[in-house]
Amino acid sequence: LLNEVGALARLRTHIAGEALLNDGSAIVFFTIFSGMFYAELGIKGLGATLNVGEGFLLFFKMSLGGALIGLAFGFALLMVSYLLNRRLNFEESVVNVSATVTVAYLCYYVAESFAGTSGVISVVACGVVSCHFGSTIMASDQVLMDSFWILVEHLLNTLLFALGGVIWGNAMSIGVHSFGARQWECLFAVYAFAMVILYRVLDFAAPGKKLYS
Repeated sequence: LLNEVGALARLRTHIAGEALLNDGSAIVFFTIFSGMFYAELGIKGLGATLNVGEGFLLFFKMSLGGALIGLAFGFALLMVSYLLNRRLNFEESVVNVSATVTVAYLCYYVAESFAGTSGVISVVACGVVSCHFGSTIMASDQVLMDSFWILVEHLLNTLLFALGGVIWGNAMSIGVHSFGARQWECLFAVYAFAMVILYRVLDFAAPGKKLYS
């Protein structure tokens, strides 16, 4: 949509980055509250009871800690890319693209499994650093780099929403989670309310939209 209306690349980057950070923050909140929920159920070995102060401390640990890990991996990726660009020719720039995939997965794994922080936020921070400081050294063939990640984004988004639709449809159709008339009424009410908020936001932001586009 932003491409169709001719929005600036900077505005598209801001919106995409905000969406990623929102997803990362949502996962952090889900982790915290799901742990508290398991603790209330009394399931041994799952969850922990937290007061307000401990909850804020855990949130900042997972979010800011993940961002710091992402920054470290981002600068490490810049160093690796710089060395690869000096040693590889134009045809071998695919190795540089492979390095971005490897570092992204390592960043997520270290943040989630070893540091107990948010892997999503760490990968976002790693990507921001790499994109901002390494646009000229990330790959000899920048078109290859951009095309690869555009394709990966499209495939993963398609897979994500397909799986989400399957799981949601299964939850609505079988077992104790089956939807009745009352649940469908609530669902449509929430959707209508969300659309009203969306149109109000777009109407409020109309002057700014003309400025940015």
